[in-house]
Amino acid sequence: MSKRLLSSLLCVAAVFMAANVRSAEINAGELFKSVTELRAEVEQIRVVMGEPLPPSREFRIHDAVPRHVFYQAQTLFRKSNQFAQQIAGVSRQPPRSAPEGAIESDDVLLLLNDSREQLGFVKAALGITEPVAQAKLDPRKRPSDVLYDLIEAGRVVSFISGHAVAWTSIYDRVLLAITYVGGALPEESRFPPLPDFESGKFPQHVFGRLQRCMELSRAPAAEHGVAILRVEPIRRTEVGPTAIEVLDMATIVLSDLAELTYEMEAEDVPRPEYPHPSRVFPSHVYQLVGVLQAQLEMLAEA
Repeated sequence: MSKRLLSSLLCVAAVFMAANVRSAEINAGELFKSVTELRAEVEQIRVVMGEPLPPSREFRIHDAVPRHVFYQAQTLFRKSNQFAQQIAGVSRQPPRSAPEGAIESDDVLLLLNDSREQLGFVKAALGITEPVAQAKLDPRKRPSDVLYDLIEAGRVVSFISGHAVAWTSIYDRVLLAITYVGGALPEESRFPPLPDFESGKFPQHVFGRLQRCMELSRAPAAEHGVAILRVEPIRRTEVGPTAIEVLDMATIVLSDLAELTYEMEAEDVPRPEYPHPSRVFPSHVYQLVGVLQAQLEMLAEA
């Protein structure tokens, strides 16, 4: 099968992620050091703007591989670029594309440097001139530590910028995941009908259904040697997951399913023609994730 590319309108720019990117051994300690310094830049900006921290995260992540780290670094760049557009008037830019071969440390470092450049534009616009201190190298760090801090940096950037996550971006990620899983299913059943629409769904409901999809993909992924991220709840708050967390979860699920369907030698199929609401709310995304869940249930039974 020819090399498949993930192509989607993610946030505000069309980006391409190679579905069959291979993971090499990355230097997690070096990457964690860079992310720590990036988070220090974000903290400088947050303090000057007088913005509070976002609510604490409700879960911990495990079993990350370089693929997860790279795509989350792409997401962080998009958020940083949006922030720089808002504060410093810079132009809209897409993130670097995934490499054709294995993901190396330098691939992630380049994305992190790009994000720091965008944050530098924000700092200059706000009159922040003090450089951040160099972080210490900790060789004990693992890809999951890097991924967690990347997600945290992105959460804070989204929170202090006041940039609301568009539910249509999450909808598009889910639709793309459905397309890839559809290519691994028999033609007559690859795209199940939309389940009944249920009004009044909130981010936590969408997050929970995406988690269910993650769990359903675990058995076929293990069969084909694909690493699926593990999410461990650590606390429950009154706020619950926000659209920011749902976007991160949808990105992770999409990345995992792209890799899985490549390994399964799934067919390249066109996107299904599910209706796309002009104004997307959590209930619409919840409904669409129901299609993905039904597909993965069929895949698990195959």
